Amino acid sequence: RASRPIPRQQLHAVITIRAFGPPVLEMADGSAPAELLWRKHLALLVHLARSQPQGRSRAHLAALLWGDRPDGAARGSLNEATRLIRKHLGEGAVESTADRIRLAPGVFDLDLDRFREWTEAGDWDSAARLVRGEFLEDFEIPGAEGWQDWCTAERIFWRGIGCDALLRSAQLRYDRGVTAEAIALAERAVKLRPEWDAAICMLMRSLALEGNASSALAHFEAFAARQLEAGTEPEPATLELAARIRRGTTANLRHNAAENPAGRLRTPLLARERPLTNLLATISRAAGARHSALCLIEGAVGSGKTRLLEEVVNHARLDGFTVALARAVPGDASVAWSGVAGLGRGGLVDAPGVIGASAAALGGMAATDPVWSERFRSATNEPLSPRRAFAEVVRTVAEEHPLLLAVDDAESLDPESAEALGAVLRDVQSAALVVVLALGAGHHRPDLDQLQSRIGRELEGVVVQLNPLPDEAIRCLAAAMVSGYDDDQLDRLARRVVADSSGSPLFATELLRGIAAGLDLDRVAQPWPAPARTLDQPFPTEFPPALVASVRLNFQRLGEDARMVLTAVAAMGSRCADSDISRVTGLDADRTAAALDHLEMHRWLISDARGYTFAAGLVGQVILREMLTPGQRRRFQT
Repeated sequence: RASRPIPRQQLHAVITIRAFGPPVLEMADGSAPAELLWRKHLALLVHLARSQPQGRSRAHLAALLWGDRPDGAARGSLNEATRLIRKHLGEGAVESTADRIRLAPGVFDLDLDRFREWTEAGDWDSAARLVRGEFLEDFEIPGAEGWQDWCTAERIFWRGIGCDALLRSAQLRYDRGVTAEAIALAERAVKLRPEWDAAICMLMRSLALEGNASSALAHFEAFAARQLEAGTEPEPATLELAARIRRGTTANLRHNAAENPAGRLRTPLLARERPLTNLLATISRAAGARHSALCLIEGAVGSGKTRLLEEVVNHARLDGFTVALARAVPGDASVAWSGVAGLGRGGLVDAPGVIGASAAALGGMAATDPVWSERFRSATNEPLSPRRAFAEVVRTVAEEHPLLLAVDDAESLDPESAEALGAVLRDVQSAALVVVLALGAGHHRPDLDQLQSRIGRELEGVVVQLNPLPDEAIRCLAAAMVSGYDDDQLDRLARRVVADSSGSPLFATELLRGIAAGLDLDRVAQPWPAPARTLDQPFPTEFPPALVASVRLNFQRLGEDARMVLTAVAAMGSRCADSDISRVTGLDADRTAAALDHLEMHRWLISDARGYTFAAGLVGQVILREMLTPGQRRRFQT
């Protein structure tokens, strides 16, 4: 019989149905009538919701769910199920004729419908939140073969587009540096489609970017085993990604975040999503169009330039770029070609394709650093000038693989290297070459200013300015680094850290590390900076009291060898080779190496092929001035 539709507001209830994951049914008042949760009744509701707006024939529904019964009994069971739906949802909830049945418009809210709306609108985050698992996960109806066939087809369909939404949402977070959330989404995608290369690649990339190579490779090995069992193998791109991770090409791949209870290895990249996205977009365009580009990262002391640069470098490496990374120190400015030498040892000398450069070019690079002549016996005695040699080597490498040249603290670059970088950006126009420079705000380098002025005229590129962290970002940082605080305590802590750090990521991070280790801020002197003073004005004559207290506490928690190495690096200044550190501390090579590994792992020091420097130069200054006696400083410096 036909039933007359009645307005939605007159229905007894509107029902919500969640079909992603184990099925959930809920009335508007939060109840879930037991009669509607009977398997075949729940299956009927889901099937009708998926069959809108046309509905289904009675014969189809009877065969689908009661096909193991005689025709009359099957139709009777269908009528009874329809009666119960009307009982709980309202008389007008089911519209039926002699032949067809459908749910009235507006009577139900199906998560699959909202999922399709959000994916069509490109709202991947909202869509991904709905993907709780398989379509009707673990929901079976014994004996209903027609239902099982339909359910299997639905699962295949929703598994594919659900996994795609999860990966698109994960990619958005990965591109913003929010790797913990990207990992969680990728894990859900792998669970949903354990055989899909795209899912395992996103999980591997996110774990590697987070600094957890061992877990990334473990997931790959499990994936490869599943593929082998199924008679297939991972795609070439998956194999290459695993090889890049195995080679340890990201800066902190060998450090497992689980080894870092105080949060020293890798702090969250907060309030830097837009700068990171702009930098990565520029790099991606350069790689896709095969042209050169220049990226500049500018910020004040402690603004997180090094942290952001490392994030960019790690993204590029995982995306298949050849990367050469150098860190300039003040003493480099007076050493001709020291920047080019740093890029050579920082990856260029080992780059794929570098052997294709001419002997004259390799010989010219040997004038910047003997490592080139040691590595390449073909280096000629009639070399090119260092500038021409650098340009040829860069062009040769970039024509084979996208190449990223990165320099931290670039305001300390020597003029010759700065000029060579500008020239190579001009001369290498048809290869994927990106130069990324991290610069201190307020630097006085006309050559670098002139290079920046070319962006937007003759060079593709972007300049990102790093501002102080907003209050909410510092609260999120506190929540990530300090455990055991309720919301009120966390709010008070965040307000104090905001006051003491003036929004500086470096200071905020150091303070929170100290607090995680037991620092009591209430016993520390007044907040810093003092009223009417800017962030940079107190240097180099005074340091924030809370910062000093935090650094001192974490310093005292180190082992004796690590403290000795750290004080030696602070006293020697500039860039320190491990052999020099061993010499001035009196530690043998093995003890020095173990201490350096620990300090690098816990982000006190960073290294390149030329030696070790402080990850945060200001922390080195605090150690030098607050934790060494004048006599110790003299002994180390001599």
